Amino acid sequence: MVSHFDDIQADRELQHWGYGVRQGNNGWHVYEWERESELSIRTQSISEDFSQEWEAEHFLNLLKRR
Repeated sequence: MVSHFDDIQADRELQHWGYGVRQGNNGWHVYEWERESELSIRTQSISEDFSQEWEAEHFLNLLKRR
């Protein structure tokens, strides 16, 4: 049986770009990623740093609604 995490990872491998939320040195931020090749993914921060993860997720949800 395939786990939920494995399903998400398999779906991500088929995608060429997307958005995500991750924790950095100064807090949580939203980033954009693009698959440049099978072994290379470029990422770029597209938000300010937020102190809470939910704040970054809220920003991402607003971005997706555009």
